[in-house]
Amino acid sequence: MSSGEQYKNSRIINWKGYNQALVDRGSITFWFPEDIGNTWFFRGEKTGRGNFKTYSDMAIQTCLMLKAVFNLRLRSLEGFVNSIFRLMKIPLTSPDCSAFSKRGKTLQAEIPRRLPDGPADIVFDSAGLKIYGEGERKVRKRGVGKRRTWRKLHLAATPANWDYVAADLTAENVGDGEILPELFNQLEEQEIGRCYGDGAYDTRADYDAINSRGGEAVIPPRDNAAYWEAGRPRNLAVAECRKTDRKTWKINIGYHFRSLAETAVYRFKRLIGSCLSARLPENQGTEAYVGVAIINRMNTLGMPQRA
Repeated sequence: MSSGEQYKNSRIINWKGYNQALVDRGSITFWFPEDIGNTWFFRGEKTGRGNFKTYSDMAIQTCLMLKAVFNLRLRSLEGFVNSIFRLMKIPLTSPDCSAFSKRGKTLQAEIPRRLPDGPADIVFDSAGLKIYGEGERKVRKRGVGKRRTWRKLHLAATPANWDYVAADLTAENVGDGEILPELFNQLEEQEIGRCYGDGAYDTRADYDAINSRGGEAVIPPRDNAAYWEAGRPRNLAVAECRKTDRKTWKINIGYHFRSLAETAVYRFKRLIGSCLSARLPENQGTEAYVGVAIINRMNTLGMPQRA
């Protein structure tokens, strides 16, 4: 049975709690850490030349998360955060709009992740994010111009709790299979279970990366795929596809579980958006990673549970 059929035949059993979780996503106080007074300003030592950093990385990331959640521009964000502090009667101030831009180039966004104690099943996919170019109407009437440009966001998610466990933003011409080893590097020592990906991940490098972590690759061989060297786990999939067909192999191995990767991509575009507002590549990366952190933070409020 495919994952879609499983969801169709089940029902949400925690609707009341999940409904409250959706409501709490709009709570302003939820996005501020409890120890905000102690962590808002930078407390390290000055290094090198230039101005001393006033605000911590946590403060910059928190503001950028508010920008994405409430769809604000940088100057509006500054006023929004200052008004919150006044209403909450907290003696803090917001960074100015130029600080958001300058610090966004080097900010190492902290992505909260909830990884299981044992091996984690992971689904992989990528999403195209538009950064600038023509609108949809112009493209339909006159075609795509030279300035229509995209970035590709590569995502790895665990269906156990819907958290994104790894992410990478690249140019649009970078293949999905090229980035999988880098995504594994972000998982550090986490044990890996089954890894689901489409045919774009059917490469030796990806199989080697999965095998080196003790995982099992659930990746469909390409059409008319040839056998690799003896002892390769992929050869079993090729033999099964030749014996029956690719559709039967997918059903037998449970490949359709990979459709959850497309759901993970859809959630990012639905909650964060399909465009990046930043112009510089460094800021675009920060914007994308902050979006990933936002969704993982939302997940902690509660997700639907099905019978």
